Amino acid sequence: MRRITQGLYMLLLMAMLLVPLLSGCTEEEPLPPVSLPQSLPRSMKGYELYSWKSGSVWRFTLITGTNRLKTVAEITSSESLLEGDWVKITVEGVPDLQSVLKRLPSGTKVSWHGARHPGVDSSTSKVALRIPPGRVVKEIQSHCAELGIQLDVSR
Repeated sequence: MRRITQGLYMLLLMAMLLVPLLSGCTEEEPLPPVSLPQSLPRSMKGYELYSWKSGSVWRFTLITGTNRLKTVAEITSSESLLEGDWVKITVEGVPDLQSVLKRLPSGTKVSWHGARHPGVDSSTSKVALRIPPGRVVKEIQSHCAELGIQLDVSR
């Protein structure tokens, strides 16, 4: 009887230790709601779009185009910023991305980058930036074409 009790105790102890570890394997926290203006500013260098999978959903960040190196942590942070001409908006799901894209001025150039883009430092990141499957890309390309946005997808 004592042997069974010790075995149950050890099993319970192991379970208690594993729960915090396994909870870190779940999806990321939901993104906070973003309050967007009716239109986003024109950007001389266009905009950059990044995507990654979080659990079962795709997340997207639209950020003002620059020549500087960006970290994956910067791109994937849940914080959205709209300060003057600087835009960094992170959303979850294709419908929310479409809502953001419709606020861009017609004729805006958007470059959609995957993990191998030289402007991204992914050396210390656990998040893998990547382009979604073809059907998702086609849906976003079609939406951009309707809006007059020039979308360039680079894998």
